[in-house]
Amino acid sequence: MKKTNYCQSGRSMIEMLGVLAIIGVLSAGGVVGYTIAMTIHKTNKTIELVKNISTSIKTFYGNDFSDMTLAILVELGQISSEYLKTNTIGTDNPIGLTPFGTEYTITPSEDAETFSLALQGIPQNACVKLGNHNWGDSDSFVSLTINNNNSSIITSNNQEQNVANMINLCSSADNNSMTWVFK
Repeated sequence: MKKTNYCQSGRSMIEMLGVLAIIGVLSAGGVVGYTIAMTIHKTNKTIELVKNISTSIKTFYGNDFSDMTLAILVELGQISSEYLKTNTIGTDNPIGLTPFGTEYTITPSEDAETFSLALQGIPQNACVKLGNHNWGDSDSFVSLTINNNNSSIITSNNQEQNVANMINLCSSADNNSMTWVFK
């Protein structure tokens, strides 16, 4: 009987498990990095949304916001369809969507001299960044209220907020509400 010598040229199971473990760790890090990048992007888009809406309203309505509605702003082409709930585009009552996929509302005050822009469902890290943003660059910014808490009112006079204070004002859950008032 003749002995046959087979050559061992494959990888061992331990080596394959090591490679899979490394790939898993790298993938997990990539997912975390992607999630952080998307949150930063959505926060920047939210800043852009608030600025665009406030500027558009101020441009078209001047100082009398009595007949201001989201439907009119959409009809005038001042609100991009990316910031509207898809199934409400073209209806009499469009619903605004933030970059986070939650709703926003635009409401004139009773005296029609100011209007508010209220966003719901904002994550804590975005709430902190939005709260620390300098909204007082224009003379139209009046205040920002976080989570309907009167102690969290930020005005153009007290715009300087530290991050620790903003973290306390913004809840750790992803359901913060923020209401800007403009004139």
